[in-house]
Amino acid sequence: MKAMALALLACALATAAGAIQTQSGSVLTVPLTCTISNQKLIVIKNDTGATISAGTPMAYDAVRPNHTHYGKSFHSPVMAATATLTLDGEQSLSCTAWYTRQLTIQSSP
Repeated sequence: MKAMALALLACALATAAGAIQTQSGSVLTVPLTCTISNQKLIVIKNDTGATISAGTPMAYDAVRPNHTHYGKSFHSPVMAATATLTLDGEQSLSCTAWYTRQLTIQSSP
C-alpha cells in the first residue's frame, strides 16, 4: 500500500514538472459495480466516469448459494461510462468485478 502511494505521488510530481518519459510500474486494480440479475446473470457496470478501452483485462468473482466462489477473467469490450456488460453465470448470491491497468509513472528527462 505504501509503495502504491509513493508511486502515485511520484506520478503527480512528475506530471506537474512537465514530464515526458514514462516508466511502467505496478498494476492498478479498479473496482466496478457488479450485481446479479435473475439469479444467474452477472451484470457489470462501468461507474468509473470514463470509457474502458477494448481489450482491458477485466474479471469477476461470484458467490454461489453454498458459499463457494467462481469467476472469470477476460478482455473487455469498449465500455462507455455508465455502460453495462451482462454475462451468463451460475446461480449466485453476490459478485465483485474489477479491471486492471498498468500504472505509468512519467518523469522529467
